[in-house]
Amino acid sequence: MHAFNGYNSCLFAYGQTGSGKTYTMMGGDPNSVGGADGGVIPRLCVELFDRRVRIEAEGHSKWRVMVGYVEVYNERVSDLLAKRRKGSKEEVFVEVREHPTMGVFIEGQRLQEVSSMGEIVELIESGNRARHTASTKMNDRSSRSHAIFMLTLYEERSMQTASGQVITTAGMSSRMNLVDLAGSERVTQSEVVGQQFNEARYINLSLTTLGRVIDMLADM
Repeated sequence: MHAFNGYNSCLFAYGQTGSGKTYTMMGGDPNSVGGADGGVIPRLCVELFDRRVRIEAEGHSKWRVMVGYVEVYNERVSDLLAKRRKGSKEEVFVEVREHPTMGVFIEGQRLQEVSSMGEIVELIESGNRARHTASTKMNDRSSRSHAIFMLTLYEERSMQTASGQVITTAGMSSRMNLVDLAGSERVTQSEVVGQQFNEARYINLSLTTLGRVIDMLADM
């Protein structure tokens, strides 16, 4: 897992609505991701914690794991891990900013440190319950937003001085962005109207923009 070597990574699930993107990323039931049919995200998290245990057993460093989860709905970003009233889907909007040296970050986002797979499962399921979904002709549980699950790793290195004092310093850091994109759809086939029509318009526009960005990066 290159994240423990300081490399950032990003994985997109892209495709037409109903093609299985959320199933691939989350598993059979997005509200219960800890089971045997878990998708890419829970399986990756299991491997991450297994790898962390093996690395820390070598005694050279410790690793902190931070989790963030946001969605992009109608071109606005909201925090899926923000504190809400029980059962509420109220949106808690955050802002995407760019720092001159740190790069792009999300202002106001809740980042939660986790130490076990159980804690991650709880956060994923809580975030999934807050996502925007709707039933259309092509998909009875269509994601109406792009969801971005973020894992950030921070290394802490310990060194003992000649006097026996233990000094802890910051080491490498890395981030994994795991993205469940909303599905592209033809409104003539999905037969959406009203609010769902506006959602489809924003989804298709953002996917087109993403495609252009990737094309430009490939040409650099």
